[in-house]
Amino acid sequence: MSLLKAGAHIDTDGSKYRTPLGHAAEWGYKEVVRCLLEENADVERKDCTEKTPLALAVIGGHHAVLELLLEGGADIEARDFWGRTPLLQAAGEGHVAAVRVLLN
Repeated sequence: MSLLKAGAHIDTDGSKYRTPLGHAAEWGYKEVVRCLLEENADVERKDCTEKTPLALAVIGGHHAVLELLLEGGADIEARDFWGRTPLLQAAGEGHVAAVRVLLN
């Protein structure tokens, strides 16, 4: 977090226009996601395919990250470029545990 203290922008876009939160969600880095949410990272910021961090966590099957993002206010109805919601993505990829998290 010293980069943030030095003035780095928390929602800077990187590769594929993903923010640090998007990358952390995609790879399942729960503690990084927690830290970024505590620093008010934009939980709805979309990447180049309009996927939110929640959708990226679904794709990776990172259930603990899903729960953190939902607690942080992530929109379960956010749609990507192809019109898919995180629930549709989870169901379509057979992520049963993710479907359960999203339905609760």
